[in-house]
Amino acid sequence: MQPSPKRNKLPLIAGIFAIIAACICAFLGISFTVGVVRTPSYLVDPYSAEVGIFGLIGFAFGLIGGILTLKRRMFYLAIIGVALLIPEGVVLHIFGTAAGWVFGTPVILLAVLSIFFAASSRKEFTS
Repeated sequence: MQPSPKRNKLPLIAGIFAIIAACICAFLGISFTVGVVRTPSYLVDPYSAEVGIFGLIGFAFGLIGGILTLKRRMFYLAIIGVALLIPEGVVLHIFGTAAGWVFGTPVILLAVLSIFFAASSRKEFTS
């Protein structure tokens, strides 16, 4: 009986970072989308609905990437899912309000750290 190889904790950290970034995207996606519905039309930023929908899409891909990273499965799909959080952070910076700047930066940083940690433990992933 062979002892199991020691598992690295970096994929665990990477998956948690990706899920946190995805949850931030979900929060912003819902708040931007609901804000468009509840705010008078003359006060709404013209891109709020698009930023909100893009945030929800980023949430879906980031959550899938984070879960795959936690399970150490399908490395490339996990990296792509987490990498799609980065454009959401950029969109928040470009079209978002002050909340977009405050929350967009952590999304970008958490996604980049998650990709770095997952890539540094690439050998632990299975197909």
